[in-house]
Amino acid sequence: MKQTFLGILLSVLFAGPLPAQWFQGNTHAHTLNSDGDSTPDDVVRWYREHGYDFVFVTDHGMVTDVAPLNALFGGGGQFLVLPAEEVTSNSKSPELHVHVNALNRKTKIDAQKGTGVRDTLQKDIDVVSAAGALAQINHPNFFWQLNAADIASVKGATFMEFANMQPNVNSAGAGPDAPSTEEIWDEVLSRGVAIWGSQATMHTSSKKHAQPEPGWPLARPGGGWIMVHAEHLTAEEIMKSLRVGDFYASTGGSQ
Repeated sequence: MKQTFLGILLSVLFAGPLPAQWFQGNTHAHTLNSDGDSTPDDVVRWYREHGYDFVFVTDHGMVTDVAPLNALFGGGGQFLVLPAEEVTSNSKSPELHVHVNALNRKTKIDAQKGTGVRDTLQKDIDVVSAAGALAQINHPNFFWQLNAADIASVKGATFMEFANMQPNVNSAGAGPDAPSTEEIWDEVLSRGVAIWGSQATMHTSSKKHAQPEPGWPLARPGGGWIMVHAEHLTAEEIMKSLRVGDFYASTGGSQ
């Protein structure tokens, strides 16, 4: 009888959900498949060896197959590689440099072109959302492309990248008339728009300090990250936490 009672008591005590954990990750990383300087294997290996728990591979205009990467680096659920694409609307007429990450998307999404910057941003967010991915507005100050009014006017974006370590995207701003991306995010929130400040991250995964073209310095990985609160290191759990904002971003120092 005592053994039966003890068994029931233990079952009740351990029947509840496991406590959530904090997982370190990155939602913006490039490889040689677009404008990075390292192979997908090298990029993912860097993140795993430097204490990260997950990484999204977000090459421009394509989705890298993450199944082989998870087979190689997953290690029984100890590391996770998630698929994504940086939907890249670049144009000279009109002048456009609008980039939106489609997080957890397994097939390519075609970049859109609207009547201007704001319309293009909305169209890109719409196709990302329609594809079932989460939309992240990347580096608003790239070519000084997006301001707070632009971001506050669009619908459907889950995140705004407020700190990007690629030098040419002007995250720090350039004085009172060119606010930092963190100041832009603050103004967007002040306008009553709910959007997660999702990223303190790097743009192009550079391990070798190479420059793909003159005057275009690459950003080394590790300058920022996000910490996601989730019960398990799975795509479903990470995406669920990202969707509801159960995470924080940090630029706590280079890894």
